[in-house]
Amino acid sequence: KLHLDPSMPCRDDICHGRPYISVETIAERTAFLCESAENAIKINAGDEKQLVYVVGTDVPPPGGEYEDNSEIPASSVAETEETINQIQRAFAKRGLESAWNRCVALVVQTGATFGPEKVRDYDSRNTKDLKVWIRGVDNLVFEAHSTDFQTKEALTNMVKDHFAILKTGPCLTFAMREALYALSYMERELLSDRRGIILSRLPEVMQDLMMTDRTHWQNYYRGDILYLRYIATYGFSDRIRYYWTNPRIKEAVVKLFQNMTSHEIPMPLLSQYMPLQYKAVRENSLPCTPRHLVQSKIMEILDRYAEACGDGDRIL
Repeated sequence: KLHLDPSMPCRDDICHGRPYISVETIAERTAFLCESAENAIKINAGDEKQLVYVVGTDVPPPGGEYEDNSEIPASSVAETEETINQIQRAFAKRGLESAWNRCVALVVQTGATFGPEKVRDYDSRNTKDLKVWIRGVDNLVFEAHSTDFQTKEALTNMVKDHFAILKTGPCLTFAMREALYALSYMERELLSDRRGIILSRLPEVMQDLMMTDRTHWQNYYRGDILYLRYIATYGFSDRIRYYWTNPRIKEAVVKLFQNMTSHEIPMPLLSQYMPLQYKAVRENSLPCTPRHLVQSKIMEILDRYAEACGDGDRIL
């Protein structure tokens, strides 16, 4: 499944001194990208039938909004219909009728999004016209972006409203950070006074790195130094996710796992910092190891999506 998304203006896409890209240009570039993919996959004859596409121009900003008070209206039927018509014509000009028949989803604005500290919940009333319209479009469903941090009820309503593909990401790495920091707090409580133990100091190492290298978050947050120290780490935008591959952070995580593997995690501490995982450990459904605890925290989120899609069983 490839999302063909040339909806962001390039440096020279300027109109009246401001970045601008027309629907027609987006459609042409979408078809160009599709043609490139079709040509590439033909290297292995027959494989092109396995390739499906997602299209759409009304794509929310990746990683959420910059401001908490941002309000993005849901896409209109008129604009969505025009987008589909333009893209279908552009495909036809390049002889991509077969590829068009393998388009499975269309990205539109749902009205749901999130910012550094707030989540704007999905409201079915905002997409009532869209969900009526999509019923008359053969072979297409909606793909929803920025579904992170939505409630199970909101995700369930999205699926009912034909948003059959739910894209997520930051809320998963957010959950991973929660789990790793919970482990580091347990490490500090358990081992800080023991001789010969070197703590990972993961939160401190991360804070120092992010305050020194602001590349990945400085354009997303505004405020004084105290607020920036807080939001860079804990914000829903989860800009911290870009720092986990840094050698210093990887070393701290390895040390954290070593410490919490070498010393048994006390159940009262686990209950304090990871209550759902504590319950699973007590019920003998989850091994009490750092890696399993982190994975379980991430699975809390994925389970919410699975249930919203009508799958009562855990994904993993």
